[in-house]
Amino acid sequence: MAEGSKESTSSTAIQHDIIVEDAEDSVKSPPNSPNSSTRKACYAVLQSWVSKKFMTGCVVLFPVAVTFFVTWWIVQFFDGFFSPIYERLGVEIFGLGFLTSLIFIFFVGIFASSWMGATVFWVGEWFIKRMPFVKHIYSASKQISAAISPDQNTTAFKEVAIIRHPRLGEYAIGFITSSVVLMRENGDEELCSVYVPTNHLYIGDVFLVNSEEIIRPNLSIREGIANKSQERRFTCDLVFQNLKLHSVNEIALMALLNSLLLLFLSLNLLQLFHTAIGKGGDRDSGFVDKSYAASGRRLTEENHLQKLNTLARGYMTNSDLEKAIKAFHGRCGRISRWVVEISNKPGKEEAKPAFKFIGNVHGDEPVGRELLLNLANWLCDNYMKDPLATLIVDNVHLHILPSMNPDGFSLRRRGNANNIDLNRDFPDQFFQMNDDLAERQPETKAIMSWIKRMHFTASASLHGGALVANYPWDGTQDKSKSYYACPDDEAFRYMAKLYSRSHYNMSRSQEFEAGITNGAHWYPIYGGMQDWNYIYGGCFELTLEISDNKWPPANELHMIWQFNKKSMLDLVASVVKSGVHGRIFSSDCGEPLPASIAIKGINYTIKASERLADYHRLLAPGHQYEVSATMPGYKTRSTTIKMGEEAMTVDFILEPTNSFLPRHCYNRSSTKLLEVMSSTRFQGKTLSTNFLFFRLLFNPLPLPFFASTYMSLLCTRDPPYSSHPSNPDLAYAFLGKDCPTSFPSQAKDKMNLLTCLQ
Repeated sequence: MAEGSKESTSSTAIQHDIIVEDAEDSVKSPPNSPNSSTRKACYAVLQSWVSKKFMTGCVVLFPVAVTFFVTWWIVQFFDGFFSPIYERLGVEIFGLGFLTSLIFIFFVGIFASSWMGATVFWVGEWFIKRMPFVKHIYSASKQISAAISPDQNTTAFKEVAIIRHPRLGEYAIGFITSSVVLMRENGDEELCSVYVPTNHLYIGDVFLVNSEEIIRPNLSIREGIANKSQERRFTCDLVFQNLKLHSVNEIALMALLNSLLLLFLSLNLLQLFHTAIGKGGDRDSGFVDKSYAASGRRLTEENHLQKLNTLARGYMTNSDLEKAIKAFHGRCGRISRWVVEISNKPGKEEAKPAFKFIGNVHGDEPVGRELLLNLANWLCDNYMKDPLATLIVDNVHLHILPSMNPDGFSLRRRGNANNIDLNRDFPDQFFQMNDDLAERQPETKAIMSWIKRMHFTASASLHGGALVANYPWDGTQDKSKSYYACPDDEAFRYMAKLYSRSHYNMSRSQEFEAGITNGAHWYPIYGGMQDWNYIYGGCFELTLEISDNKWPPANELHMIWQFNKKSMLDLVASVVKSGVHGRIFSSDCGEPLPASIAIKGINYTIKASERLADYHRLLAPGHQYEVSATMPGYKTRSTTIKMGEEAMTVDFILEPTNSFLPRHCYNRSSTKLLEVMSSTRFQGKTLSTNFLFFRLLFNPLPLPFFASTYMSLLCTRDPPYSSHPSNPDLAYAFLGKDCPTSFPSQAKDKMNLLTCLQ
């Protein structure tokens, strides 16, 4: 009884709970009003209408987009076969290569129809059909092409046929390929060979059917193939019509997405195939596998810095990374700018010319930064393998700044983090803009300081948007667009033509004669880096526009690198292979002199380096020049040279205008003080003059005890030396060596003097 009572009570409680919940639901759910039902109906109608119209737009645009893309790809594909030939001829007309391809195909058809053409193609097929794997591809494609061939003499499809298959009451579309006559006792029977494709056109069955049982529709071969290919689509349509679909729009959308996914995968396969083909062009070194351009992608700023560090770690004997430009805070955060120095003795001051490359001056022109990384990697990888790479590494201090404007690159815009065009921010000779150094952009100040410190001979900045080598001046005094030559116009034209002629197609430009231009004649700019380098830095700089497209697809970077590689290498090598080079010394103590080098008729001077006094003057070949070395306190020395195609070496020894010098001569090369004894005897008399006279008796030769410094000294205390041709007694000291009591009479002989000094 107790259990039954308990169950009854429990059942009553459950029923009570249900009643309470129903009551609560009835309280919470308001009765359906006419307004809410109308809103729901309107919303459903609007949603259905928008969805249908959207799907209609997708259905209309999708085939149009696919057709346009496929057509565009086919045009570019065929255009790429013959367009390089026209580019070499200087003709750049889009579609001309495609038109040439069509004409070429037409003439191939004419040639193949002849006896000679048929023989040639037969021999070619004989070789192809004996190649593994290739023969299967060729046979399948040959069958498809033969099926639509208009030449009735081939084994092509002759006629479209409809036969009863696979059972009575069912029919199949096929193609008559040939016919045969079967001889019987009761009469001949004509049998036709009918090919019925199954899943694909190149897979099917062959049936021998009585010609009288064949239905011959009035269809061409192409129409029959088209109808056959649509059978599967018709079958799918029937399946969709019989399915009870909850939402036709959802199914259509899924089909569209699947089609887009298939198209995307196909494009990626084509991209990989194209990239794989493009990697085969740089076989002269191991650089191909390390090429950032050939990888078909563009480096981000993080990748960029990582590649620089990897390059330095991999080739520490060939290159050093120096933080030549300090980091600063910009809108994109703190970004370090690195410079790669490539030399056999990086970081050491030598009597060698220095060259610099600067890329990515404008943030939206990233091609230069990619090419400069490739250049650095190629030089390090080919050192002691390639003669040109070895020449550059051994004889030039090459500095590479791949990205001057990483902030602009990250923002993908022309200006820097402050949106300032860095190639308009330098001091200008014609218009004093922004003379206050403190108001200049951080990148500009860093570049100016770097150039003044490094004493570069020549340089080039890489840009995009055109294909031309630009040289000074960039502006004119009256702001007119006209040719405005700088003093070294011939030398700059020589450098620009050297780059243009070594380029794949720059010299064949239709817009610029020989692929070069004077900056002001093209369009004048003011505050540019090119003119500032020449005026204030003593550096011959070109502005190189290396790509018509500022931001080309990543898969084109390898091609652009191949077009510019030889030009970049030849330009760097030109600072060694051309011009006049040398050093300048003082005749009194053999000390290097940072004198100035001037060329008669050219209103421009360069200064020798401060410590080693080496100079490197670029000159156009084929002319005669008078070269002069000048320095305050010294007599000017001049010499005339005839510049050929190779470099010349001219050293200068300058004599001081005042023959009385201080007691001590400080040798900066060896950083040791040359001391002369305080007393000496001259013709038996003790002299107490307070000056010493040093005279170089012969051309400087390397002396081991002078630490390979070019100097040799002869000291006397009674000026001038030329007034005492007799045998004088001299006292001297060289780097702590004991001095003889008298100088031998053989001192007038150069070789004996050299022997004595050694």
